[in-house]
Amino acid sequence: YFGNTGFAGLEAFSEPAGTGMIKIGGTLVEDPAFKGEFTRGELLSVDLVQQPGYHFSHWQLNSYEGLDTALVTRGDLWKYLVSRQTPAMDWTSVGYDDSLWESGQAQLGYGDGDETTVVDYGGDPVNKIITTWFRKAFIIDDSTINRRYTLNLIRDDAARVYVNGLELVRDNMQRWWVSSDATSETPVDGPEESTWHTFGLNPGQFRNGKNVVAVEVHQTSANSSDLSFDLELVAHRNLPGSEETIPEKELQFELLDDMKLTAVMVKDTIPIEQVYINEVMASNDAGLTDEAGEYEDWIELYNAGTEEVDLAGLFLSDELPALTPWRFPLDQPEATTIGPSGYMVIFADNQPAQGPLHADFKLSKDGELVALLQKIGSDTVIVDQMTFGAQAKNVSYGRTPDGSQALDFMLQPSPGASNIFSTVDAPELLDAQEELLVYPVPTHGPLFVRFNETLSEKDLAVEISVYSMTGSKVSSTLHRSAELIGLSLDGQPGGIYLLRISAGEHLFVRRVVIY
Repeated sequence: YFGNTGFAGLEAFSEPAGTGMIKIGGTLVEDPAFKGEFTRGELLSVDLVQQPGYHFSHWQLNSYEGLDTALVTRGDLWKYLVSRQTPAMDWTSVGYDDSLWESGQAQLGYGDGDETTVVDYGGDPVNKIITTWFRKAFIIDDSTINRRYTLNLIRDDAARVYVNGLELVRDNMQRWWVSSDATSETPVDGPEESTWHTFGLNPGQFRNGKNVVAVEVHQTSANSSDLSFDLELVAHRNLPGSEETIPEKELQFELLDDMKLTAVMVKDTIPIEQVYINEVMASNDAGLTDEAGEYEDWIELYNAGTEEVDLAGLFLSDELPALTPWRFPLDQPEATTIGPSGYMVIFADNQPAQGPLHADFKLSKDGELVALLQKIGSDTVIVDQMTFGAQAKNVSYGRTPDGSQALDFMLQPSPGASNIFSTVDAPELLDAQEELLVYPVPTHGPLFVRFNETLSEKDLAVEISVYSMTGSKVSSTLHRSAELIGLSLDGQPGGIYLLRISAGEHLFVRRVVIY
């Protein structure tokens, strides 16, 4: 109908199995191994998305030469039944007994003068039998070696074709309802009476051993002048052909013959380096917003290297071991690539449907761990990790300077930009006798408590209570160590407050001003 010259098959998969996903025409194939039929000569594009832990090496291309075997030939011997009664319901099956049916060579029919076997029409030229039944048995030694089956059919006026009891072709007949006295949708005359119609059949319907093709030929009316029937069934198999190695991952080619494409994958033995978790924000209600205009937790990555890095297939997790880490998209390099000395912000909002850089977890403002992970083969390695403590609102925590091991809180978060100009300006501990600093004072809300090296190295539980000048307790918090502690007095009216700080056996009282 479309003028096609036949079909050609394509198989495409990765080796080892499951290490890559096939893309055909820009569409990602869900099955790990693709197998399909296309119009011969169709222009195809094939690409591969590598799975985490593996890299693409090359395509192994196998082109096959075809071998066609006629299972039923044109002019073959057929069994046929001329009757106004419909045969038994299992007449299309392999086990049906057609020994009482008549036999004849195709072409079978009447009225045109070119028939090899003339078939009766029931004796009444104005009330001819509408439907004539035909059967043909054939043997297949090994059905698994046949890639496809092609049926060529002459039918005047219409036909239904069955293979081993299942209808595979309905030609020139109503789609929704048929019976033994159903007529064709349109009459056939002229050159179309001897036209061969071609159909591709489902290979899964054929079996080893005996098979049966059964055909109903229907007339257009009870006074139709002629009937014609012939059929050819051809099995197509592949023979070994040429083999070629192709280094390009993206292919475009004209599919002329059956082809097998194997994406040869190798273990990713090159670890990602110089990419750091550079800054995190776990309590954001006035800073960066995502594409939907929402204030969300975020994680900033920094590429300290001199080459761009595609993070496709890497993972982010807020726990170790990472049981269900979030994975960077595999097929969106424009979103997952960081340039040299570049930054990337991932929203930790548990809303992955909002975009390619929205992780499926949130950060805890009470503090936790964030890890960047990479699969190398079947192993998972940690590219970088950061542990942060309790965060005050709109105060981030990160590396100062970018990519370094020094970590600090930041009153001015800098997502997507350098941290070097945004860290808290912490006073130096100039007096060796001074054990503790509270800064900045005055403050508009964020506040930090820094202990000297002697205390910060001790494993001390810290309790910080905040009192107004009237003696009322405003808040009280517990902390696991005497390292740098961030607090927030957001929402408190301006004025003078007292901090009572207990660190083990040490007790401090400091005055702060909120403006």
